[in-house]
Amino acid sequence: MCIRDRFSAKEIIDLADKIAKELTKYENVLYQTKSKSNQDPLNFPIRLNNKLAHLNSLSSIGDYKPTDQSVAFKSEVVKLIDDELAKIYAVFENDVTKLNKKVKQSDINLINLD
Repeated sequence: MCIRDRFSAKEIIDLADKIAKELTKYENVLYQTKSKSNQDPLNFPIRLNNKLAHLNSLSSIGDYKPTDQSVAFKSEVVKLIDDELAKIYAVFENDVTKLNKKVKQSDINLINLD
């Protein structure tokens, strides 16, 4: 790999790492990624998706419509989820597009036999 390829590859790798870190940060706001076993919800806080799912579960119990507080809380959680999704879509539209352009322009061989 020549010096130019190493510089281009480092730039691409750095951008890909930045994207991965940003997406992980937003994912962790939406979803508890550390929760693996049944005991983990006691150790790690629930995230937005769990809050919305639990609210849906509670609201479906009984023969009555959801309370005004439930509707207000749902609106609040949905707005927070939408805000995080907007950040994710912005990363896709800006950074991932930029990464794809850099990869195409780099002209680096995918498989190098040297």
